[in-house]
Amino acid sequence: MIGSILQDCKFLLVENDVAASQATTVGEIIDTAGFGGACFIYKLGTVVDAAAITLTIYQGSDATVSDVAALSGATGVIATTSSDGDKLIVVDVKKPRERYLRPTIVSATQDVTIDSAICILYNPDVLPVTQTSFVDTSTQVVSPAES
Repeated sequence: MIGSILQDCKFLLVENDVAASQATTVGEIIDTAGFGGACFIYKLGTVVDAAAITLTIYQGSDATVSDVAALSGATGVIATTSSDGDKLIVVDVKKPRERYLRPTIVSATQDVTIDSAICILYNPDVLPVTQTSFVDTSTQVVSPAES
C-alpha cells in the first residue's frame, strides 16, 4: 500500500512533446535499480482517424540498452479514431527481470501527436524516495483543513 505517492514513487520524464507524425519515437532509458516496478504513461494529443499506435517496453541489463529486447505482453496497442485524442496509454512493468527499461511508441497509418510521457517508479527498496530535477515542485498535505 502506498503511504504517499511523493515519498513512495519516483517521477521521471520519458518523452517531451512529439509533433504530429507517423514515426517511431524512442523514449528515455529508465534505470529501475531499487524499485519493484515502472509504470509508463503516454499522453496523446491530436489523433487522426485510423491511426495505429503501439507502445512497447524493452529491457536490457546494459545502461545503453545495447542488449535490448521487447518485453512479452508489455505493449499498449490501439487502432484509433479522433476521439482517442487527449487520452492516455499506460503500460505497467512489475518486477522487470533486467535493470534498464526503454519505451518506444510507434504511430502508423495516420498522424498522432504525443503531448508527453512519464514513468513512475514504484515499490522502492528505500524510503522516502528523492525526486529528480524533473519534478520542479511538489506539495504534500496531511488531513488539511478546508480553506
